[in-house]
Amino acid sequence: MPTWIILLLGVALLVAAALLLRGRNEKPEKQKQSVRRTVASLTPKEQLERIRQSERFWGVAIETREDSHACKAVHKVVDREFQTYDVPKLPLEECDNVNCRCRYYGLPDLRKSERRETTSDRRQSIRYEPNKDNRRIGEDRRKADELWKNSNTQDL
Repeated sequence: MPTWIILLLGVALLVAAALLLRGRNEKPEKQKQSVRRTVASLTPKEQLERIRQSERFWGVAIETREDSHACKAVHKVVDREFQTYDVPKLPLEECDNVNCRCRYYGLPDLRKSERRETTSDRRQSIRYEPNKDNRRIGEDRRKADELWKNSNTQDL
């Protein structure tokens, strides 16, 4: 096979890989914007309920649409992240703005793969080499354990 064909195929593969990677990086931002747009049209109670029902979000944050309309109370919580079950109710009790424009937005779960706790437990598998002695038998290598050996536990 001629060298120029191999080079041409290599360049084509690099271009295809670059396009795929570029498209992958743009997707989360587009999804984030579309979710924010649909959630923004709902009442705060409906926003929170929708976020809780979705499995894509691990938590919630509070956002103000315009800082000039934000009350002083919201500035205490605007940069904080909350679990979905421990979220302050909007409008906040201390809110002095009649036209409160604060809203919830979901914090997406950034994990790419399954949680490890749902897969098999690694502790059940053999974690030593079968033909060698158990490494846990014998003297401990850490100096800090000397403190425990010399302490009088009866005083506790």
